[in-house]
Amino acid sequence: MTASVLRFFFLVCMLGVLVHAQYRLTLHRRNRGLRSQSEFSKALNQWRQQLRKFKTLKVNSKLLKAKDYGKVKLFNNMNIEYYGEIFLGNPPQKFLVVIDTGSADLWIPSKHCSFFNLACWIHNKYDHYRSSTYHDTGKVVRISYVTGSMVGKKGQDELRIGGMIVKNQSFAEATDEPGMTFVFSEFDGVMGLGFPDLAEFGLPVHVNMYQQQLLSEFIFSVYLNREENDSFGGEILFGGTDETKYNKSTLRYVDLTEKTYWQFQLDGLKVGDEQIDLDNTQAIADTGASLIIGEAEIVNKLYHIIGADVQGEEAYIDCDKIDQLPTVDFLIGNQAFRLEGKDYIIKVRSYIFLDKVCNWNCWNGTGR
Repeated sequence: MTASVLRFFFLVCMLGVLVHAQYRLTLHRRNRGLRSQSEFSKALNQWRQQLRKFKTLKVNSKLLKAKDYGKVKLFNNMNIEYYGEIFLGNPPQKFLVVIDTGSADLWIPSKHCSFFNLACWIHNKYDHYRSSTYHDTGKVVRISYVTGSMVGKKGQDELRIGGMIVKNQSFAEATDEPGMTFVFSEFDGVMGLGFPDLAEFGLPVHVNMYQQQLLSEFIFSVYLNREENDSFGGEILFGGTDETKYNKSTLRYVDLTEKTYWQFQLDGLKVGDEQIDLDNTQAIADTGASLIIGEAEIVNKLYHIIGADVQGEEAYIDCDKIDQLPTVDFLIGNQAFRLEGKDYIIKVRSYIFLDKVCNWNCWNGTGR
């Protein structure tokens, strides 16, 4: 498979065939030119806070085997966050949500959030009194983050997404969002597409689609576009794949090792001609985490090999040397997926000067 397929195409395949319907959610890009280093760091730190809420990955012996389309558009925020439009309630209320395969719940801010909750007040808010199809479950829900917890009310309502209407979708309307984590985000909430076992409350959106027989196949696929000058941020397709976005002959299927995350075995890692030893290492395909995250020991070896300048939790590369950087090969299912220097570097503007600064698109997930 080519590097472009690895970077931009993520396919999740689930067993089952239903009625003949497919839906496409197109991802939009908000192109404001080259972002500043401070904007990048702010977005990165906010994203890190979300990442740290996830549970420790554990290996499970059970393995999963691995026309017109409705569209759902996604916005691209600095190639770190990809988010799209959904509509809740009747009449519909619009929200921008991160499309997150690393979680399994849907939540958006509530109109009834605390007066002192800044993150809530500066985003779109859901008003259940406006919806004729809202059902109050009477349950309080909580999702824990490193900076606090998202607290809200669990409800059910109609969800409109990519031309579909999903009935009785469980979600949380957040009445309290933790710290400053979500204050600077360009999205309102999160739509998780993980397995039901990962969900804190209710069934994930894609599972409801399956049970309500809205899909031709129990499949969803994600295309993420990193081209800086393209307003098209990508798309998510429910019920199929778009073969114009990838080369079918190079598509590879990999067994999953968990029924929570979209998790698989990472068999090897090679930087240039140097092999990095991995011991039963697991990886997840996570659309809510657009950087490469790894254990401190592995990431520090990568930093050393490519000659990165490490400053705190960020690593920098001389922008003039991107073409000289070594390739990075990920071995997954006996197939090497290659990234070149331009694939794992993000360009931003300097804090002080107007020149470019290049960040290494890999982060030490343990914080050491």
